[in-house]
Amino acid sequence: MKMLSVLFVMLFCFSVLVFAQDGLKTQVEAVPKVFKVTPSGTATLPAARWPQFSNCNGEAECCATLAGLSLQYRNGAPQFSDEDLGLTLDVPIDKAYRTRGSILIAWTLRIEGRDAGIINPWGTLCGAWHGSVVETFKGGQIYSQAYVNSGSGFKALGQPASMTIPDGGTGVNVNVNDPTHSGSYLLKATDPEFPNGFPATVTIKVYWKNDTAQIITSSAAYRSLIATVLPTSE
Repeated sequence: MKMLSVLFVMLFCFSVLVFAQDGLKTQVEAVPKVFKVTPSGTATLPAARWPQFSNCNGEAECCATLAGLSLQYRNGAPQFSDEDLGLTLDVPIDKAYRTRGSILIAWTLRIEGRDAGIINPWGTLCGAWHGSVVETFKGGQIYSQAYVNSGSGFKALGQPASMTIPDGGTGVNVNVNDPTHSGSYLLKATDPEFPNGFPATVTIKVYWKNDTAQIITSSAAYRSLIATVLPTSE
């Protein structure tokens, strides 16, 4: 009887030790995990609007055409695109994070604008053209936004981040203090996009949009996307 009591105590102590080790292991594993991409290569968006045409001298018909095109969209209203950006992450989600975890998404873009190039109206926007016109490449808004693929295509998250690009053009001196553009979003396993919690992999992508008369670029190594997978405590 005494031997059985000793054996019971030993088994009880072993069970407590195993439970404690498993609990400690779970706590250690449930820590923030960081994933990052910093693409190489320059990303470019074409000008969305025609330049501002002013002080037009020459054939009246062509001047009227240019006045009608001034600052209008070249090919319809711009849409969000992932063109050239390369800001895509496939984020693996461990089981410990799938039902109660969250993903902090943060992205940064260094964005610069340049004139889209002087347009010769003759043969491009007008027929016969003899005269002169001033073309100003106006600035405007640049947008970026995080998208997530929860299994049924990419869906926009939150509101777009925006940045103002100053006017360009000959004779205009532009001095931008900080052309860095950034945004963030907290994605949760309890969000409507995930009725059963996070899947094993969550794909995140950043799109951007140009609403200016300038060509927009983001140089290599000057843009990044970071996803931090966070545990959620009880």
